[in-house]
This record gives sequence, C-alpha cells and structure tokens, in this order.
Amino acid sequence: MIWAGTDDGNIQITRDGGKTWTNLKNAIVGLPPFAWVSKIHASEHDAGTAFVAVDQHRMDDYKAYAFMTTDFGKTWTKISTGLPEDWCYVVRQDPHNANLLYAGMEHGIFASWDKGKTWTKINNNMPPVSVRDLRVHKRDRDLVAATHGRGLWIMDDIQPLEEYNSMTGKEVAVFTTRTATLWNYYSLIEEQGDQAYRAKNPEFGAYINFFLKNDPKEERNLVTDLAHKDRVEDYKRQLTTWRNDKPAPVKITGLSTPAYAEIDAQERAAAARSAPDNQKEPREIRPRKKR
Repeated sequence: MIWAGTDDGNIQITRDGGKTWTNLKNAIVGLPPFAWVSKIHASEHDAGTAFVAVDQHRMDDYKAYAFMTTDFGKTWTKISTGLPEDWCYVVRQDPHNANLLYAGMEHGIFASWDKGKTWTKINNNMPPVSVRDLRVHKRDRDLVAATHGRGLWIMDDIQPLEEYNSMTGKEVAVFTTRTATLWNYYSLIEEQGDQAYRAKNPEFGAYINFFLKNDPKEERNLVTDLAHKDRVEDYKRQLTTWRNDKPAPVKITGLSTPAYAEIDAQERAAAARSAPDNQKEPREIRPRKKR
C-alpha cells in the first residue's frame, strides 16, 4: 500500500504496489481546491488509517488543515479543530499510543491525546519556529523536530506524554522510567575547527518523571513511592556506583517502576582496576540520600 499527495489537491492510494491508483480528494469534506498536500502519515497501528496535513499559505490561506481516515480513504474526519490559525506541515501518530498525535505547525508543535479532537501546544523551551517534520524515535522514545532555520530539536523521553491519559483520576503518579546508561566519557584530541556540530546532550543519569494533579504550594524534596506508600528520599538524577562484574543491566532499587542502568564489560573492567580494594564487591545502585 502506498499513499501519494500532490501540490494541486490530489490524494491517491494504491493497494496493489502501484498497479492501480484511486484518487480520494472528492471524499475529503473541507479539503480546499488546489490543496498543497504537505505530508501523509500512514499509521503503524492500523493499515487503513492515515493522516494528511495540507499547507495553503501559498494561497493566502493561513488556516490549519488536517484530516484522518480509518478506512483506506473512503471517509475522512477533519482533525484540525482546536489548532490555531497557523498552517500545518505534518501530523504524526505516536508509535506506542495510537490516540496520541503530534502536529508540526508554522510556529511550533501541538499534541492531541484524543486523535485530533483537542490540541495542546508543547513547545516548552523551543522557540516559535516553523516545524517542517516530526519523527518519534521508536526505541528511545524521543520526539525529533526538523525546523526551518533553527536546526533539529529533540524532546527527550516522551513516555510521560504517551502515558498522560493513564493519570486521569490520580493525585500523584510516577511515569515509567527509561533505562539509564552509565557513560564513560572521554575527550577527543582531533579538532575540526568551527565546522563541528555541537548541541546539548540529554542530562546524565536516570529521568524520574512524575505527575502531580495540583501544583505544590512549596518546594518538596521527598517523593512518595506509590507502590508501597513508602517515602523515598530525594531522587538524584546522577546515580553513582563503582562499576563491577555484576551482569548488566544493574537494577536501580527503591523505585515504584523498574529502572535499570546498563554497564558494559569495558566500563566494568576499567572501574574495577581503579576502585579501592574494599569497594570492588558487587553492589546495587540505590537512590542517594540527601545530605
């Protein structure tokens, strides 16, 4: 199955590898004439589902146009209601949550947790820049945005977005913790001058993301372990330990949801050589206590 969109309003589909094509433009209510079809996203969850983004700013039409089909294009639903008057370049469906959509607009990114019925802007610290394409890294669960003029932007660890609807009715909750890796950093001797590309890396250590129904009125240093109602003292992002011969990954204990730190054999060997004799025994990684 192949989808094709053109810059003069045609949206076509073939289900036999390109031998025959069906033009679907007359089935899309609200599709403007001579529509510039910007992106078509084929769902990873359902073969008959696809999302179309239409960019009409070249025709002095600055409204957002986005449509969804769940029956191979026979019928379509407009899903851009709730988006601002700002043209839309792309709509992508989250690979892990079929109800979660992302829209790349001329001035930022929006997310919908109900397949386009309502939308919320999620720019955060990203400037109001033109977002031409979006991709979700399926393994690492990062949202990658390709912008016009401001380079690539990455929202690390979007599992809280993917699991947000599961927080309904809860006062406080902890989201699934992504696997944390203990990196062995080193410096490069080579110098490539001012042509080298550099950007900020994700924070070192484990990301502990949590949900609070209401904003706290004062600073809090303690998190409640929801599984056992036990107090866990001040999770630190940087979890440190002597690397040892214990098989990787090493489980991080004391969390209500499983978290692991991956330690490869080279790191364990290097650390074992530098560790004091009394600290070479295998040990678990635990959240550090606040001093």
